[in-house]
Amino acid sequence: MEGKFGVLEKIMSKDLVKNLRIKEYHRGEFLLTIDEHKIVYILEGTVYAVRYHGEKKIINPYFFNKNQFIGVNMYLQKDIRDWEMVAASKTVRAVVLDEKLLEGHLLNDAKILRFILERGAGAIRRGMRGFFIRSHGGAKVFFAFLLISNSVNGKMYFLKYGDIADVLNVGKSMLYKLTGELTEEGCIKKEKNYITILDEEKLMKYYEEYQY
Repeated sequence: MEGKFGVLEKIMSKDLVKNLRIKEYHRGEFLLTIDEHKIVYILEGTVYAVRYHGEKKIINPYFFNKNQFIGVNMYLQKDIRDWEMVAASKTVRAVVLDEKLLEGHLLNDAKILRFILERGAGAIRRGMRGFFIRSHGGAKVFFAFLLISNSVNGKMYFLKYGDIADVLNVGKSMLYKLTGELTEEGCIKKEKNYITILDEEKLMKYYEEYQY
């Protein structure tokens, strides 16, 4: 059973755990901006990365959820800072790990570093798999993959419904069409701030041929 600070209690010393603090964010609040040098560990909720290209908002298609770190790549590559992290679910609870703690302890501890790298490798693999599915399967297949890979307890949260169209790289009318089709097929149900998955097995069949 996980403690107050989740998996961090298993990989950090008791002295370090005593200094941890939990911060709560609400939908639309930023957990991490491009000017901040820190890593955030998610205890509860859904977060996604956004950046801006002129007036266009770009959303990373792979959301971050419980037991995942955000800001690792930004921290390690200090010259590449173009993503910001925003709370998508109603509430996000997280532990903020500041620079001093990172450099003094975390990145010098093999157990903690391995944990961070394993989580990062998982995100990279999911991204590569998603890119392959999006390239070869089309919007509906990719939508099914996003719903499964970004869901928590059978729900995929979003800040704004229209954001999903940006993630899929389709117009809003196509998003409504795809959502309607998956709803009629009994796969999903759209709620105000999330989509509930009703038939996970049926959704997975859309992209099972693109497994690798």
